[in-house]
Amino acid sequence: MIRSTSHIICFILLFNIGFTQPANDLCSNAIKICDSNPVNGSTTGATAQTGPNAPDGPNAGSLTCFPFEQTVWYEFTTNSTGGDVSINISGVVCAGIGNDISGILYQAGTPCDNSTYAVASNCQANSAVGFTLTALGLAANTTYYVQLSSGKDCNFDIEAMGPGITNIPATLVINSSAGGTICEQTPVTFTANPTDCDNPIYTWIINGIVVQTGGATFTSSDIKNNDNVSAQIACACGPGATSNTIIMSMHPNIANAGPDQIIPFGSSTDLDGSGGMNPIWTPGNTLSDPTVYNPSATPSISTVYTLTVNDPNGCTFEDSVLIQVIDSITVPNTFTPNGDGVNDTWQILNIENFPEVKIIVYDRWGQEVYKTIGYTPAKRWNGTNGGKQLPASTYYYVISLSITAKDKKLVTGSVTIVY
Repeated sequence: MIRSTSHIICFILLFNIGFTQPANDLCSNAIKICDSNPVNGSTTGATAQTGPNAPDGPNAGSLTCFPFEQTVWYEFTTNSTGGDVSINISGVVCAGIGNDISGILYQAGTPCDNSTYAVASNCQANSAVGFTLTALGLAANTTYYVQLSSGKDCNFDIEAMGPGITNIPATLVINSSAGGTICEQTPVTFTANPTDCDNPIYTWIINGIVVQTGGATFTSSDIKNNDNVSAQIACACGPGATSNTIIMSMHPNIANAGPDQIIPFGSSTDLDGSGGMNPIWTPGNTLSDPTVYNPSATPSISTVYTLTVNDPNGCTFEDSVLIQVIDSITVPNTFTPNGDGVNDTWQILNIENFPEVKIIVYDRWGQEVYKTIGYTPAKRWNGTNGGKQLPASTYYYVISLSITAKDKKLVTGSVTIVY
């Protein structure tokens, strides 16, 4: 019993390996064929997809001269003029028992839906050597489907040629939604209109720099006056193309929020805005007056302020500035006030950024042993209280980075005196 089961499993594995379906077994995965560019193909492992709207459904069966067995699919798109196309099947090598290779060409109202098929070529059945499907007067810019079927495992070459599929140099024209001169920071949409390019992939370029790859439209609010906008396309069949260049005419952004600044917690600074008319800053709750160009700013945390102004053309512009608030210090948890000249005082890193700092130190019983406002080198704690040396122990501190800010920004912890 074990030996028989092993044989069955081995047979199943070999069957699955030997009959892997080709990618274009599905019409939706039809392989694209291009002008005079032969493609190797195979029906090995292929199946038929039947059903009312399936690729090999009943309407397709009524149109062909061969049965649907192992079917594979190819597609091509005619050029902008259309015309005659020949599909050549050659180099046919089939193995096994059953029908050799057969084929037909469809125009599909709905891709891969057999109920919308119309025959576009002659029908060829059961060929062991190859054949040609001839399609006359095909419509321009239209996708057609080649269906091949066999009852054997057949390898072959497939090639499309003719004036209806001959590569015509692609062209690409882009247009802008901006009608004349507009305000900077206004969203502008660019649209690409290609011809004679099958399945184009778009690359959008501003001043020689690629800014987007993908779709046929590109939208940006960052276009500047005199920017050069263009696009390129890569085509599935044949060479791509480069578009015309649009030189943008924009009313320049005149808002200037000034340079970024760094301030310590609890302090203030004047913003340095300029440009335009009717200035408004946001957020305004930490500004002395959000409607002037140079208000005093007192943020308790790092804040981005945005200046909005108007210009004589009716444009509204914005610019932003970052006021970075330094709100951190590094507090050592030990020091050794033994008079050896090394680590004799409690040195708090970055404390010089906070001239209004208030520090109180308590012993383990909650008694105040040190207090200061401001922590200059001359005020550094040396481990004494009232001029008397304190014993080695752990002490507890409360540090307020500002005595005037609404948010006191407390830092708490412990520090140990070691001798």
